Amino acid sequence: MYYRKVVLNYVKILAVLISAFIATVYVVDPYMVFHNNWIHPGKVHKNFRIQSFGIINNYDFDSIIMGTSMLENTSGVEAAEKLGGTWVNLSMSGSSHFEKVTVLNYAIKNQDLKRVIFSLDWNFGKANHFENTFSEDLYTKSDFESRFNMYMNKFALKCIFGIADCKHVPDNFDRPNAWYAIKSHKMRFGGFENWKANISNGQIKQAFDILLSDDDITSRISGYQKILDDYLVPLIENNPDIKFEILVPPYSLLWWSHYKADYDTVILPYREIFAKLLTYDNVNIYWFYDMDFVSDIAIYKDLTHYHQDINSLMLDSIQKGKNIINLGNYEKKIHRFQSRVNKFDLNFYIKQIKEVYPQK
Repeated sequence: MYYRKVVLNYVKILAVLISAFIATVYVVDPYMVFHNNWIHPGKVHKNFRIQSFGIINNYDFDSIIMGTSMLENTSGVEAAEKLGGTWVNLSMSGSSHFEKVTVLNYAIKNQDLKRVIFSLDWNFGKANHFENTFSEDLYTKSDFESRFNMYMNKFALKCIFGIADCKHVPDNFDRPNAWYAIKSHKMRFGGFENWKANISNGQIKQAFDILLSDDDITSRISGYQKILDDYLVPLIENNPDIKFEILVPPYSLLWWSHYKADYDTVILPYREIFAKLLTYDNVNIYWFYDMDFVSDIAIYKDLTHYHQDINSLMLDSIQKGKNIINLGNYEKKIHRFQSRVNKFDLNFYIKQIKEVYPQK
């Protein structure tokens, strides 16, 4: 009898502790997966792979900026001024097309969307590119367990129990994950000399490694057909009332020149996607590789990431209907750009890299 009482008390205490734990997670709820932010009103978490779910369920908007780090500097406020509507920037750094479309599909089901700005990044190696903190179940099942599981990791729990900063930012959704003003990024703009001066930076090292090595391009585009058929086409086709403004992020000519011998392979996903998506009336695709800035290294902090002024230029293009490609001109633009790539002096930069990065 005594042991039975001890066990019962133990079970009761355990039940109370578990209930208290669940209640604490539910009440604090920094990602807003259960409710609006009670503990940090007016704030959102910077992890938009999860936070987007809470934003979609707790805020009203009719337009979304959805991209990678290529669109994180795009201003939702500026978009509203130039294009009208109520915009939120839900861009997720390093996100795959699968991740972006998964979040968009959930937003479409829960908001009355009118317009989407979408980045068509050169990211075709894997059809499903799961990050550590992205969960398809959160957006497709949306049950208590799927939501609660978002907090079952040390980073979220430290935030909930006050051990670590929750990394919240104001919920104006202008550009909550913008990186343009961060010193480690900002200092690399202005020219190739600034790249060399920041040789210890991880992104600069990665850029130099790419330029001094050979890539297996075929494997890096292996998922494009699935991305097109399973994600992009259904997104466009099933939502004819939503206008999709698809931006091809303008990587530097230095990035492209590294692949000049494989240009036809590198451009293949874009060529196939253009041919299909341009048949839909609710799609505009924007091509910026006719412009001079793509050859100006001062505009880039690494091989692909451009100055925030380019994000404003993109919004201007949408507003004014400029830099749009169509079924009649995209092949000409692709061939014209190939000529620019072939003429670019890659060796001028390779020589400089080897002077400061001799281990390769």
